[in-house]
Amino acid sequence: DGTDLGIGSGKRFRMQSQNRIRYLNSMANAYRITSDQTLSNNTNTIVEFNGEQFDTDTIHDNSTNPGRLTAKLAGKYLVTCSIRWEGNATGSRSVGLRKNGTTFISANGSKDVEGNHVIVTGSPVIIDLAANDYVEVIAFQDSGGDLDIIVDTRTTISMAYIGE
Repeated sequence: DGTDLGIGSGKRFRMQSQNRIRYLNSMANAYRITSDQTLSNNTNTIVEFNGEQFDTDTIHDNSTNPGRLTAKLAGKYLVTCSIRWEGNATGSRSVGLRKNGTTFISANGSKDVEGNHVIVTGSPVIIDLAANDYVEVIAFQDSGGDLDIIVDTRTTISMAYIGE
């Protein structure tokens, strides 16, 4: 009925026949599933994710703003990302997380020295989000030409609610 349940100090709540309390998990993991995404040289680009491994709370939408994960509950979230790049021995690659289209909250970079596919992982971050705040992955490369982000379950963004 929407009323909070209070339990006194030194007491614990236990569900019959179970040893844990279950609650709504608000989390998602989205990835690139259908096609590579081409990034122009020297340009910050929002990475779009068109597949989901899971989404427990409609945090991600494959067609409307597919680059975003949107908080449904106000609180702290753990957010991670990684990008698998096409092989190219020139320039550098970087990936970052951005909040609400303006504030970078995490960044990482890598040099693709041998020209093989390289995976760049953004530093995991715990961030305070209000309901309807969103995070997105921003990728950057300076190879001198266009470069693709590869379809791969390792080209991913994940977000999980961890508490108030």
